[in-house]
Amino acid sequence: MADEKKQGLEETQETVKDETAKKDEIDIETIRAENERLKKESELKANEIKTRDRKLTELQKEVNSTKTLEEQKALEAEERRKAGIARYGKLAVKSVGLADDFAELITGNDEEEIDLKIETFQKIKSSIEEPHIKQIKTLEATIKAQEEEIKILKASGAVPKKGDGTDGKVISRADFNVMSDVNKSTFMKSGGTIED
Repeated sequence: MADEKKQGLEETQETVKDETAKKDEIDIETIRAENERLKKESELKANEIKTRDRKLTELQKEVNSTKTLEEQKALEAEERRKAGIARYGKLAVKSVGLADDFAELITGNDEEEIDLKIETFQKIKSSIEEPHIKQIKTLEATIKAQEEEIKILKASGAVPKKGDGTDGKVISRADFNVMSDVNKSTFMKSGGTIED
């Protein structure tokens, strides 16, 4: 009886194994079939998308090619207007005394806007230059007055005033010889003396 039980148990186990193997084969085949179906669907959708993209591109080309003559003329006129404004900007920059490279800094949508920017630039430029110009004019006036004084003294036979040596500007002959001509002249005019 024990042998019959063993044999019945072995047969049951084999039956269960056979049924499990069949189920696994069915599941694998089902998965493979589903996978193939999904691949075909994705290929069809990819082809459909490519077709739509091509059609869209063709439609865009048609739309672009069917622009009216008026639209093309309007675009050409706008390009001419922009080129004219750019030329005007370059001329305006030159009128202020700047190089053509600065034309890109002063741009606008129309001539009035460029004129406003040029005017603003001129105000900024003059506010920067004005103090320096005043200093230069003051120095030039001082130099001119001193030159006039020297001319008057020379004309009257008087010798221009030299330094009296009390201000402590004393330099050795070797140091003096090393100086540039301009520095030598300035040193002597300021009353400096040379020590041998």
